[in-house]
Amino acid sequence: MELICISFWQVWWLRNQAIHNASVRNDEDVVGWSINFLDGFRSANSTADPNTMAKQDSVVKWCSPSRGCFKINTDAVVDKNKCYIGAGIIIRDYKGVVVRTFIQKIHINFSP
Repeated sequence: MELICISFWQVWWLRNQAIHNASVRNDEDVVGWSINFLDGFRSANSTADPNTMAKQDSVVKWCSPSRGCFKINTDAVVDKNKCYIGAGIIIRDYKGVVVRTFIQKIHINFSP
């Protein structure tokens, strides 16, 4: 039933894209896209047992962009208890020098 609903949703979305954005995609993609979407949804909403999860300690090292280019790093937070969302952006050049930063905190009501 889930796959049927997602497929209908995708057909509706494709129709709207064709009408409003003059964008046409192959209708054969509907089933494959719907299966992939459902798999991703189920995976994202599955509850993992922390006792069976392998612990991985990984260190991610920042790598500079090519000369003449910039690298943008972002982060975000959602705090339902304090009713806000926040986002941050940092832009660095190829030497790692900070060119620009941006932070934004938005108060939001999470209740319907």
